[in-house]
Amino acid sequence: MSGGGAAGDAVEVELDEGPGDRPASGTGEPRRARRRRLWFVAAGLAVVAAVVVTSAVMTADDQRRERDRREALAGVQGLLPPLDGPLEEAWSVDGAQVDAVGREVVVLLTPRDWRLTGVDLRTGEQLWTRPTADDETCRTLSAQSAPGRPALDAAPVELVACYRFFATVEGNRVVVGEPTSVTLLDATTGAEVATVPTPADVLGVELAGPDVVVASLDQEGAVVVSRWALPGGPDEVAREVWTQRLPEPLERIDRTGWVFHVETDVLRVGTVGSVPLDLATGEPQPEAARDGVLYTMAATLPGGARVEWDFDARAFGTGVSRVVPADGGGVVELDGVPWLPAVTDGSEPGVLLLRRPSSSTDAASGRGEVVAVDPASGADLWSGGRMAGMEPLVQVDGILVTAGAGKVVALDVHSGDVVWQDAVDGIGWSPTALTDGDVVVVTERAGAGMVLVARDLGTGVVRWQVPLGGVGADGVGLVGSGAGVLVSSSDGTVLLAP
Repeated sequence: MSGGGAAGDAVEVELDEGPGDRPASGTGEPRRARRRRLWFVAAGLAVVAAVVVTSAVMTADDQRRERDRREALAGVQGLLPPLDGPLEEAWSVDGAQVDAVGREVVVLLTPRDWRLTGVDLRTGEQLWTRPTADDETCRTLSAQSAPGRPALDAAPVELVACYRFFATVEGNRVVVGEPTSVTLLDATTGAEVATVPTPADVLGVELAGPDVVVASLDQEGAVVVSRWALPGGPDEVAREVWTQRLPEPLERIDRTGWVFHVETDVLRVGTVGSVPLDLATGEPQPEAARDGVLYTMAATLPGGARVEWDFDARAFGTGVSRVVPADGGGVVELDGVPWLPAVTDGSEPGVLLLRRPSSSTDAASGRGEVVAVDPASGADLWSGGRMAGMEPLVQVDGILVTAGAGKVVALDVHSGDVVWQDAVDGIGWSPTALTDGDVVVVTERAGAGMVLVARDLGTGVVRWQVPLGGVGADGVGLVGSGAGVLVSSSDGTVLLAP
């Protein structure tokens, strides 16, 4: 890594405080997850040597720091409960994959018949199930489900939306179906929350705060967008807030590139250059239209600033981004796009990591040099080289764990130095990792199967591992939950719990 200037003001992160007071690698019997508590008897003991007093005071201070750290980490979305030892199987469901996770429920999808099933997160007991009709699609909605709100902090799923999806085109002519509706289900119980009528086939459904926005066709083939307030009680029905008809025909939108995207204050719907709608009123906002941009992604940085990056008509990245200060000050233009982990504790707020493309091909494919910049000024701090194939996964206490290209690498976010690295054989689909703030958990190949491996965040030392047998021989995905680790593959889903 090449060094740079002093840090400034930027990304959020957190890891563990180092290996010094952690238990050794778990090779014995699995233990129930627990927070480490060391109690000290401070009063009533004779002080026999000054060195003993000093040691005890330092240890107590360490414990207070750890307690404070744990309390801070408890508020970080996406962190697992403490994992002190190897996990054990709590339940499994064959042939079903994780579609979404709620606070108390896991929504599973069975690909052979596209059936959605809600199961109790902790027991695996089936709570509800719903088949999907041939002309229907169902998707889960959460506060981060819209393209404009990437799941950097995965929000629990709240609703399931089922509707007849537009898919009928003859030549260049759209064939409009009969009037239909969107059925909204409670993801926890499977109970119907509301029914939203539409004049014809549905193009998309997204959450907008406590409401939903629905894009559909009308009987003339035009795109109609409406916002609906959901019922607040059992005797209420969904209430229409506003409706807007788009001027562009669907054929032009479909040829150029479709977008249906909730941003902070506007709804981008249509195609490149389409006039966005005010999210609150539905009124067109021509001043917010942008040529050459299909949609924009955004993430909030520590301190409230927002980083944004654009995608073009082909839904390819443009390779540039910008930081919008929380106080409305001057926008900082950046050469590169944010390289952000899925889970972060907000540590090292003076550093923002980017991938900086060196060509249009790099920009379109999300490749390029990894650099750290000061988000307040845009000044470069350090460079990590291209780090080809590597993805940022979790960041805690200023340590970022990345994986891909046959290895796991931990970086010091402040300096760019490599803290530790280790070669691995196959780490699942697109790399995924989970953390409890002390260990980072990844899947690795072991012979014909996979193994779940927990490494110390500060040192990379393997603390424990759990063989997954033949499950996920073709790749697995990891999903964190308050109950443990969900391992999902084409074979089915397993919850591994402390």
